Amino acid sequence: MRCRDNYELARLRILMARNWRFAVRETTLHFCSTLPDCRDEKLTGTRWAYIKPSNALKITGVFDTRGRQLRCEGVNGRLVTREPAAFVRFVADVDDLEDWPAYVFEALVRDLAWRIAPLIQGGARATMERILPLADRALAEAISADVEPMSHDGDNRFARRDDEYRR
Repeated sequence: MRCRDNYELARLRILMARNWRFAVRETTLHFCSTLPDCRDEKLTGTRWAYIKPSNALKITGVFDTRGRQLRCEGVNGRLVTREPAAFVRFVADVDDLEDWPAYVFEALVRDLAWRIAPLIQGGARATMERILPLADRALAEAISADVEPMSHDGDNRFARRDDEYRR
């Protein structure tokens, strides 16, 4: 059980470390309701509430129909804006490792090694201290390898080309 927990922590840490090209998704927002003026001073004025995508780990942007990024707040599990929104860009919870590029997978492996080394070595701190720089370096190398911008499809959307991100 401890290995499974460590795997999940490592996987989420790596996914949240960057807006990885292979994990960024866009989808149309589904309207929930219009929120009237509220007593909470952060939420005064009319607000539009939308359902947050269920597989979103972090929201990287909410946009109107023209592609203009809107200010967005998370309220009670909803995405709330001051203006009508059209779509959301987010980092998805990609749990199928076949979809991960090799350079990101390597960062996951090293992070996981750092996490489970004490379990194998009986809490050997020296082992952890040797592995941590390797894990950090693998993550930095993965981030450097993931710098090419996503392609723009001409409709204020960024497209992910699946064939480019396979191992």
